[in-house]
Amino acid sequence: MKTELTRRLELSQKMEQYDEHCKNILADKRILAWIMKETMKEFQSLEIDDIMQYIEGSPDVSSIPVDPGMTNSPVIHGIGTEGNIPYEGAVYFDIRFMAGLPKKETGIIVNLEAQKEMRRGYSIVTRGIFYGARMISAQMGTEFTAPDYQKIKKVFSVWICFHSPQYIGNAVSSYGLQKNDIVPGIPDIPEEYDKVEIIQICLNPERENRIKLTELLNLIFNSKLPYKEKVTLLRDSFGFPVEAEFGEELKNMCNVSQYIFGYALEEGIEQGLQQGIEQGIEQGLQQGLQQGIEQGMEQGLQQGMEQGRQSRTEEIVRRMREENYPEDQIIRICGVTKEELLSIK
Repeated sequence: MKTELTRRLELSQKMEQYDEHCKNILADKRILAWIMKETMKEFQSLEIDDIMQYIEGSPDVSSIPVDPGMTNSPVIHGIGTEGNIPYEGAVYFDIRFMAGLPKKETGIIVNLEAQKEMRRGYSIVTRGIFYGARMISAQMGTEFTAPDYQKIKKVFSVWICFHSPQYIGNAVSSYGLQKNDIVPGIPDIPEEYDKVEIIQICLNPERENRIKLTELLNLIFNSKLPYKEKVTLLRDSFGFPVEAEFGEELKNMCNVSQYIFGYALEEGIEQGLQQGIEQGIEQGLQQGLQQGIEQGMEQGLQQGMEQGRQSRTEEIVRRMREENYPEDQIIRICGVTKEELLSIK
């Protein structure tokens, strides 16, 4: 029998695994191409397959350790996933990559961040400005040297916010620099100042999707949809070929998310039952013990079902068996012992 501490440690491990799978999925070039087409004016006229060709190398993901002293990455010419210069703290980027621009010799640098929630005690946009500034300053000595500031590459900091509030729903906004004439006369040359852009993508699967991008992202990260259904919808609705590596990441993310929400369901039912029983007993002392316990059980079950969102670990094991997962992989992903696995029918 697992202790509460063991269960919570397993949950923490699964949440870390889920985050890693999410980043690896977002780093897929086809997903990145969709984001670029729908949010960046530089790529809006291109097809997804064409945009993928402009993405250079393999995107750097923060789960891959990068030595702060390595300033010449073969993919991004000296821009690693960790920005570290004297007298400043280290900053870690979820995903970062370089892309060429159509019909131009220069390119852009893109940073993509995934946020579990929108409100975290600070402004996402303001933090995005900081990230953009770090990406610009990191180009000094690698992409340009003073006084050749015209060689600075434009940077994008894209923030995907899951579980946005109902009043926001599915929304996308862009923040950048623009010229404002106080006294007109200075020529407007956007390429001289259009060097940083912050993009915020808010997702809420319960609200209407007004563009294909939010529909795609809500589909991929919908914890209620099983893997096979996601693959079918990706292929039929988006013409999305689910290749081996991406498919494996998607399958693992689905399985881990089922564990997490199965835990939440179990935890919610237990807490709800306990709270409901306590309330019921208190009411029972006044209105009758039997009636109070029945009301408490009913309230506890209702609260538990609201807090839970998926099945339990045993249901995940059964699904993985249906997918013909090896026993050792089921044990590793679900956090069960071999004896526990054999006992699940």
